[in-house]
Amino acid sequence: MRLQLYFAALFVCGAVVAAGQSPEKAIIGYIYSPNRPLVPSDVAAEKLTHINYAFGNIKDGLMVEGYAADAENYRTLNNLKGRNPNLKILVSVGGWTWSGGFSDMALTPQSRKRFIESAVAFLERHRLDGLDVDWEYPGQKGLNNTNRPEDKVN
Repeated sequence: MRLQLYFAALFVCGAVVAAGQSPEKAIIGYIYSPNRPLVPSDVAAEKLTHINYAFGNIKDGLMVEGYAADAENYRTLNNLKGRNPNLKILVSVGGWTWSGGFSDMALTPQSRKRFIESAVAFLERHRLDGLDVDWEYPGQKGLNNTNRPEDKVN
């Protein structure tokens, strides 16, 4: 049911854009803070529309935290909404270092469903607004990544 609601919301957003309404300008900042707690005053939350926090990981086909300080950092980022109520917080999963699990995750409808369910639970647990998929690179080696010719299709 949750997945259907998310896909319905995506459809509505796409319909608004397709109807000719121009989307508002997005100013996106990326934050990478491996194993280090974020300092709220270091983030110019008032100047941003979105923050992509790097990186979540994929382990055994499931979305998981990338670093030990991530849960604390998600709380810190959500608290920035006190300074900017319209701020959207997203997590980027993968990246150059952690794209190794994508090929296996995307291989079958069942493995994709398992990942999607874990990603939705991850977003809900950390009160995040969205997911940025940073698969580097489908069908190519990357950094120690499993890869298959069918990755792009999957």
